[in-house]
Amino acid sequence: MGNSRDVKQFARELAANMAQHKPQAHKVATTKAQASERLAPIGKPVVKAAYDENLGPTPSLAEAVMKGHRFAKDQSGALLVFDGGVYKQRAEELVREEVIEVLKSWKEIKKWKGTTGADVVKFIRDSKIPCVWERPPLDEINVLNGILNVKTGVLREHDPEFLSVVQIPVNYDRDARCPAWLEFLNSTLAEDLHRLVWQYIGLLLIPDMSYQKAVLFFGPGGNGKSVLIDAILALLGRSNVSSK
Repeated sequence: MGNSRDVKQFARELAANMAQHKPQAHKVATTKAQASERLAPIGKPVVKAAYDENLGPTPSLAEAVMKGHRFAKDQSGALLVFDGGVYKQRAEELVREEVIEVLKSWKEIKKWKGTTGADVVKFIRDSKIPCVWERPPLDEINVLNGILNVKTGVLREHDPEFLSVVQIPVNYDRDARCPAWLEFLNSTLAEDLHRLVWQYIGLLLIPDMSYQKAVLFFGPGGNGKSVLIDAILALLGRSNVSSK
């Protein structure tokens, strides 16, 4: 990877531009993977395989389900499905639902047994599917409208090869501005603390713990501590933080 200082500097600048959830028009780089393969949205099964008597029901069903979706597993072996640009945990539920739909489309619903869904889940999990990263790369951030390279500023389309379970729940827009947020900072913090807040928020967007520092907010009630924390949590996403 390139100079870590460049990554961190861009991360600081990035925090100022990720304040809006409203999608904006922008140019998105398309990878070869997206150009050649469009995955089915969750809830819309794509059945391309046919039942193969030689394979038997479990492999045939697994092949049909995997035609429309990309799967991975975490370090514990739990099955994950690529949905909305990120790997999610509802894979087993999805597989069971789609197995029934596939059997119906094949007019083979009589082959359904109480263990069929679990058998297909196990077959997919034991297949050659990748494991998600324990730590995603430092130079890319998964956001709602794509994958952002924090060194180049290029936003590319979501890619199932980006093996992450973390997504920042905002759309990236380089030109976004939030006057209310700036007014809050100006009315709450001394000017010499603004840079620290931007740096702190920016560094929270990348999986870099090398500073090994904690920030303590203190002071009397009603001075903006909770507002600042709530704003940071909204940016990061509740599922991406450990606090309740």
